[in-house]
Amino acid sequence: MVIGIFLEDDDSRSPSDFLHHMLYKDERVYWIRIKSHEEFKEFLDKHGFPDIVSFDHDLKPEHYDIDANEIDYNKTAGTGWHACKYIIDLKKPLPTLLVHSMNPVGRENILKLIGFNK
Repeated sequence: MVIGIFLEDDDSRSPSDFLHHMLYKDERVYWIRIKSHEEFKEFLDKHGFPDIVSFDHDLKPEHYDIDANEIDYNKTAGTGWHACKYIIDLKKPLPTLLVHSMNPVGRENILKLIGFNK
């Protein structure tokens, strides 16, 4: 079984809503929904890395009010970008990293962080 973390604060969305998760169509994926950066860090510290992590960018209500073209990650805390940076900064072999965020700038920033869209 493949274990995945679905980092998403919106209960109305699920992993099956995003076609790119079909990369694992031949294997059963057990998705664990995690809703915050803090909960994400606690899970990794306790259980280690899953096989897959899929990131949303906006994890708190105040993230929706950020000027998307000028996200200052030093002044904004707890986004999916921060969770992604945390996992990368651990300097361990990474799981499969996906981005399902609907925030186009936040999505782009996470993709840059993991090495896409340079």
